[in-house]
Amino acid sequence: MNVLTPNIAANFSSVAYDSLDGEDIVRSLYYRRISSFFSLEPDFISGVSGSVLERLFNHSTKFGCIAKGKGIYEGEYVLALRGTAKNRDAITDLNCGLSTCSNNQPVHVGFNHTFNSFKGQLESYFSQNSQGELKVHVVGHSLCLDLTKKKEGNGVGYFI
Repeated sequence: MNVLTPNIAANFSSVAYDSLDGEDIVRSLYYRRISSFFSLEPDFISGVSGSVLERLFNHSTKFGCIAKGKGIYEGEYVLALRGTAKNRDAITDLNCGLSTCSNNQPVHVGFNHTFNSFKGQLESYFSQNSQGELKVHVVGHSLCLDLTKKKEGNGVGYFI
């Protein structure tokens, strides 16, 4: 798997926040900087963060995006996720106990709940779109730290 440059990783982190704003990401400065290496997939990753009520009523927000590599990154993907951006995300941050994830690693319980709210989207996407060994760069803010702990195999995380 190729290494992402710090510049590409930082631009993807910004793209993840742009997804929350509902902007036309393809026209954003950050996406234009990485578009020669990756193409953005059309559907955003949506998840639920916040209190039990947010999960109960499935109040989801955009958490990021998936991009497919081209050129030297052909066959590789980037999962770009945002960190804390809304008040409900702060509630998730404060839910700071530990739980165990699918590979028996300890993980922040609030992040685990949030990850599990969009895990099915990731599984569906990658089962339909990847062939052979899955090569995913996980890029973004605080949620990525725990996400890479959940990844089985050779996950790579870049934290901005």
